[in-house]
Amino acid sequence: MNLSHNNTESELNGDGIQLTGIPKTETKVQANYNSTSVPMGFTFSINHVGEINARRGETRGKYTVMDLSGYYNLGNDGQHQLTLRVENLTDKEYASRVDRGTLDATGTSYLFDNLGMSRTFHAGYSYRF
Repeated sequence: MNLSHNNTESELNGDGIQLTGIPKTETKVQANYNSTSVPMGFTFSINHVGEINARRGETRGKYTVMDLSGYYNLGNDGQHQLTLRVENLTDKEYASRVDRGTLDATGTSYLFDNLGMSRTFHAGYSYRF
C-alpha cells in the first residue's frame, strides 16, 4: 500500500492567490496485491486532485480518478504475462488543464478545458526470455 498527500501553497509574491494550474492538494493511494499461491496480482489506485485556479478567476479540479489493473503469468517461470487495465474506472469527466483560445472572427478570447482520459481499457501481453 502506498499513500501520498501534498498541500501546496504556490503564491505569486505571497499575495494569497494560488498560482494558475497548481492544485492546492493532491492525494494518491495505491494498493497492490501479489498472490503467493497463484501467479497473479492486482493494483487499485485512486488519485484525488483538489481545487486548481484556472484563468480569469475560475477554478477547476476537485476530482477523483480510479484505475484498476491485474496480471496473470503463464508458462515456465512466468515467461508469459497477460495484463488487463481499466483507466478512469468510474468514467469521471474532468478538466486536467484550462487554456485560452481566440475566436477568429472577433478576436474575443475564451477558456476551454482539456479533458482527462475517459474510461479506457488496455490489454497487454509480454514475454520474458
